[in-house]
Amino acid sequence: DPEAEKLAAELELVKVGREPEQSFRRAAEQLERAVALDPYRASLWIGLERLYARVGETELSARARRRGAQYCPTLRERP
Repeated sequence: DPEAEKLAAELELVKVGREPEQSFRRAAEQLERAVALDPYRASLWIGLERLYARVGETELSARARRRGAQYCPTLRERP
């Protein structure tokens, strides 16, 4: 269920203060699973893009946006 994976990612981010690197990695893994389960949900791609940007992974952030744009027309143009 993509919503369960999204929730799991959000819970991982709550733990950032204790284990930041592991928490971000696990959150990214959860969001990657969520977009695999439902690639047509733009909010999942945006969450993945923002997570990668937050940890300084600009190429992964841009790649998440491009991958999401293949499924979600709303992601094809930046606001």
